[in-house]
Amino acid sequence: MILPMNAKACTTEKIAELFIDSSYVLETKIDGYRAIWEDGQFHSRLGNIFEIPELSRCLDSKVILDGEIYVPGGNSSDVTIAMGKDGDKSKLRYVVFDRLDEGLVHETWEDRRHSLEQWGEEYIKTGMPIELSTVYADKHDLHTITDIMGYIESHNIEGFMLKNIEEGYKPNKRPVNNWWKIKKHMTYDVVVTGFVQGKGKFEGLIGSLEFALYKGNELVKCGQCSGFSDEIRTLISQNKNNYIGAVMEIAAMERTKDGAFRHPVFKQWRSDKLPAQCSWKQ
Repeated sequence: MILPMNAKACTTEKIAELFIDSSYVLETKIDGYRAIWEDGQFHSRLGNIFEIPELSRCLDSKVILDGEIYVPGGNSSDVTIAMGKDGDKSKLRYVVFDRLDEGLVHETWEDRRHSLEQWGEEYIKTGMPIELSTVYADKHDLHTITDIMGYIESHNIEGFMLKNIEEGYKPNKRPVNNWWKIKKHMTYDVVVTGFVQGKGKFEGLIGSLEFALYKGNELVKCGQCSGFSDEIRTLISQNKNNYIGAVMEIAAMERTKDGAFRHPVFKQWRSDKLPAQCSWKQ
């Protein structure tokens, strides 16, 4: 089973550096569920199987693909709902951004993309809920950080990926100088380690969640956040033991050199991530 390669978060300084590097291409990033198509089924980054007949019947069982299951105009929460017991799976689409069969995992991104586009021309028909990711031939059309963030907002996308066309695919790794992600906000996956009691109108409930990241084998506390709905606040307050050690995604304005987060807020739970994957350097 092939596990997905991960990307590193891109700072504003790194974006400026990569935008003038001809080794990198720009690709649209979709907010959904990462999924590998392998042996005629979808599996997550943790190896969990997604049963989605509406998508599976459109794909060739011999090919291995990496992509994102998403709901047009929605986010990962909408995917969760659609994939639930009573969800409408007909809303789901699969955007493919890599091909990994036939030994392609060892080839460069450029060669893998060429092979993916050849496959797409043969197999993807009009009306199918399958598509290829959008790659921009000239990333220099977006000249500044303001241009990039403005494009993300105006086109209602999660962000961009910057991918090195000369590098191979490293399953279950987050290699340096291969894939970088640019999002509306800086986001991080962290581990819940404790709670801060609420005050005022939140008396008797939790006020915020304490979180940590792994430095080697050590879980190091690095902040606390709120920003969740009253429904989530109540659910956590009534089931605290169920949330210690849970992985959540937070958004922050930036991360300082000492590892602290500026204005972190809860974004969503990450049931597809293990605590051990929440490393200090993401």
